[in-house]
Amino acid sequence: MVSTTDTRIDPPRSGASFELFGSTLTTRVTAADTHDDYVLIEYDAPPGLPGAPTHLHEHTEEYIFVLEGVLNVTVEGKQTTLGPGAGILFPRGVEHSFANQSDNPTRFVTLLRPGGFETLLATVAALMTREDWEPTPEEFAAITAPYDIVITDHAH
Repeated sequence: MVSTTDTRIDPPRSGASFELFGSTLTTRVTAADTHDDYVLIEYDAPPGLPGAPTHLHEHTEEYIFVLEGVLNVTVEGKQTTLGPGAGILFPRGVEHSFANQSDNPTRFVTLLRPGGFETLLATVAALMTREDWEPTPEEFAAITAPYDIVITDHAH
C-alpha cells in the first residue's frame, strides 16, 4: 500500500517511455512505486495497430481504460469496441487481446495487478531494437512466461 510519504504528482506524459509493437508505452506507476502491488501503463496506439497476441494471465488481473479514440478488444473469442471513458476487466485466466483497427490514434491505460509487467515490456522493447532479433513464437512465449503471460495465439 502506498503511504503518504510516497505521494507524488506526475506531469502529463511523465514516466519511462519506450516503443513496442508500434505503440509508445509510458510506465506511469511501477511495481517499485506500489510495493509490487500494481503497475499502470499508458499506451499511445497508432491507427491500424495489430496489438498484443491473444493471451491470458494465470495470476494477474488486467484492467484497460480508454482515454481517447477506440480500442478493439477480443475476450474469449468475442469482439467488442471500447470508446473514450469505457473500460474492461480481464480476470485471471481469461483469454484476450486488443488492437486499434481504426483510422485514428487511440490512447488508453492499463492497470495490472500484481506489478512487474513493466519489466517485461522494457525487456522486449530493448530486444526489438536489435536488428537480428526475430524470435520464433516459442522463443517469444519463453520470454513472456516468467511474467505471467501465456500466449494462446502463436500465429499473431
